[in-house]
Amino acid sequence: MMFPIDIADALDRANRDHTIRLKARANLVGLVKALFDHQDRDEPHISDTGRCARELWADLRDLHDIEPDFKTQLTRFDGGHLMGAWEASLLKEFIEAEYPAYTVYCEKELEIDGVVGRTDFIVYHTATAKAVWAVDFKLTWFSKAEEKDNQRLQVSTYAAAAGAPVASIFLIAPSAYGAKPWYLQSDYSVADEMASVERELRRIKAAAFSETMPDGDPQESWRCTTCAFSACDRNRNPRKPEYGAPITEETVVVL
Repeated sequence: MMFPIDIADALDRANRDHTIRLKARANLVGLVKALFDHQDRDEPHISDTGRCARELWADLRDLHDIEPDFKTQLTRFDGGHLMGAWEASLLKEFIEAEYPAYTVYCEKELEIDGVVGRTDFIVYHTATAKAVWAVDFKLTWFSKAEEKDNQRLQVSTYAAAAGAPVASIFLIAPSAYGAKPWYLQSDYSVADEMASVERELRRIKAAAFSETMPDGDPQESWRCTTCAFSACDRNRNPRKPEYGAPITEETVVVL
């Protein structure tokens, strides 16, 4: 199987090719518009995989009442989206130049079991219109690049929605220092992840459409320190009124 390929090597080669960079720049313009085109929604998305059931339920009912932290939004969420879009643009132009039998789509809308979402990056074999590889680009400000379970689950769900047999996470950590890895590529067989994907889709759909507030089920401690739903008894967000202080710890991984 041709895919997955070494993403770091491909990005390095793309970065040194002036023609590819120019094409990637043009592609980036369209991606940025899609990334920041916010739309209100009342149904779960694939990007909700891994979220706390109660936090998701509250979000879909417009019950989030803690204002977002500007630093976190700007440097992690916005920064992560922009970095990922540039990586996706470079990799798209590299693959289509090096492997002309394949077509790459960025921010393509997919659907699985009634749940929709837009994937960062999906490769199709042009002649057969079959998906072969899905990639999610991630950014963390921790001191090294480390795999996260929720990231594996999310990209595997995108790949399953497209019918791609393999999925990859490409994570970069700009703050890594010394011998710590500043990037990490993790590749997954979608067939091996399908049981988890199906279980997670059932979980988020049950949470989203519950008539009553579901129990909180955060899988990582940082979710409670960044949650915007103050009514939850698990909420430990420093911006919650009773805390009265801004977020100061490096607790967020861009999702």
